[in-house]
Amino acid sequence: MSDSMNTKNLPLLSIIVISYNTSDLTVACLQSVMEDIRNSKLLKGAYEILVVDNASQDDSVKNIERLRKTLHLDTKLQIIKNQINEGFAKANNRALQQARGKYLFLLNSDTIVQPGALEALLASFESHSTQDTTSRLGLVAASLWNPDGSYQSQGGDQISLLSAKVQWLLLDDLPIIGQYLPTLQRKQSYPPANQTFQPMGWVGGTALCFPKLLYESLGGLDENIFMYAEDMEYCLRAQKVGLKCGINHVAKVTHYGSASGSSEKAKLGEVAGLRYIWKKHFSTPSALALRLIIFSGALLRVVLFSILGKASLAKTYRTILQSVIV
Repeated sequence: MSDSMNTKNLPLLSIIVISYNTSDLTVACLQSVMEDIRNSKLLKGAYEILVVDNASQDDSVKNIERLRKTLHLDTKLQIIKNQINEGFAKANNRALQQARGKYLFLLNSDTIVQPGALEALLASFESHSTQDTTSRLGLVAASLWNPDGSYQSQGGDQISLLSAKVQWLLLDDLPIIGQYLPTLQRKQSYPPANQTFQPMGWVGGTALCFPKLLYESLGGLDENIFMYAEDMEYCLRAQKVGLKCGINHVAKVTHYGSASGSSEKAKLGEVAGLRYIWKKHFSTPSALALRLIIFSGALLRVVLFSILGKASLAKTYRTILQSVIV
């Protein structure tokens, strides 16, 4: 009876936010979360928030503590203070180890949760079969939108050499045919018409929800990936056990973008993460083929951006060329 009572007292949703030198953004993010929860009959009292601060040098911790006091969240909002910047995967894992919710929601600090998004994400799992392995849903990402109201692409098709080749050699930019080719980075200017749920090969970790049972089965994010591509690797692991992923376009989240890192750092991180994924999950010949694809794609971009006078981007891809050669 004691175990049954404890189960009933567990939160339905654990919301995990990683903070790193984004004080104002983090506070605004948490405020939007609480606003959505206050308007939700399903989540009132049935949630917990875990904020992991990655050794921020600004006043992030102080302002989060102030918000917790202002909103009377003493028992609902926990702050985990890291002494060093442990990266996205390891910081999330710290919170995942402590999270008690039936569902877990990873949320970037530079986001604003739109009304009804949290309930919509949870409804995704209720509307998909959990028994039939052909339709089992493992991970659901919220639909991402830019601050100006335009749609923000995320994720891509099945992770393979073909989809990597299409992306890196810019084949998905070809007129007409490009939109039908599988690509590692799906480019969309708007959500699919009349499709509230969009199946994907992989989805981003910006606003990502999944059952705790999945975490208990797969473990946490791969800490060998410091930042970028850990979401891709996690989706790949889920697929290997017969689970699918997709985007719920009813659950809308505004995403401000890379507020914590430079564009060059992000691109280098993506390449490093991609090469790690191939080394971990695919054969050695496949990993060598990916290396050649990235080299060819980076060289193509150096030439194109140099011609277009975009020196900064050309420099970024020269750096990627050097990283692939080593």
